[in-house]
Amino acid sequence: MHPYLARCVVTGVVGVTLAVAGTALTPDTAIPSPSASPSVVAASNAPTVSANANFAITRVGAQPALRAATARSVAAQRASRSKARLRATRAASTWVWPVSSVSLGERFGASGGNWSSGQHTGQDFDGDTGDSVRAVTSGVVIFAESLGRRGIVVQLRHKGGIETWYCHLSKVDVAVGDTVTTGQRVGRIGTTGNVTGSHLHFELHTSPKVAVNPMPWFKRNGLGN
Repeated sequence: MHPYLARCVVTGVVGVTLAVAGTALTPDTAIPSPSASPSVVAASNAPTVSANANFAITRVGAQPALRAATARSVAAQRASRSKARLRATRAASTWVWPVSSVSLGERFGASGGNWSSGQHTGQDFDGDTGDSVRAVTSGVVIFAESLGRRGIVVQLRHKGGIETWYCHLSKVDVAVGDTVTTGQRVGRIGTTGNVTGSHLHFELHTSPKVAVNPMPWFKRNGLGN
């Protein structure tokens, strides 16, 4: 045999032997099964799909309850704001006596020569010089100075156009244009003007020139009998 051909035969035999040996050395367990891959993927996807489906169902099912809870919350907030506005309105319309210790003096409408008109135009409240005089309800100061026989006077204008006058004061604690709240001190009792002793002369006017009996107004606003 030609030497070249002999080498080819030997080389071929060795190659076949190595190929066979390589196949024999590869264990069957190392070769992946073609059918294993789809089953593994399907098994791992199944729980994920199921969880997502349940989550979606839960969210859809919760929407009506969530809307109802939101509606109840909004209604509660509106009711709370409404009550707060009502309390503020009541507080703004609340009246107090013009003095802390109420002792009534000369009443409205009394006749006599002590008054230039022949008739008492207000309600007197007894007190000592220096005692606090309070705004009976919230309003705006429209006058704060001496006014003839009434002495030093503070006048307030209130909601609805009514006015309250605080007369014979010894001191004024507010200025024209001030906004005062219910119960705020506007001055102090004195003896200025035409008086026989220290007291507060209180007037209520439905117009600047028309004084009315203030006692029904106090009663209407929860004070007195």
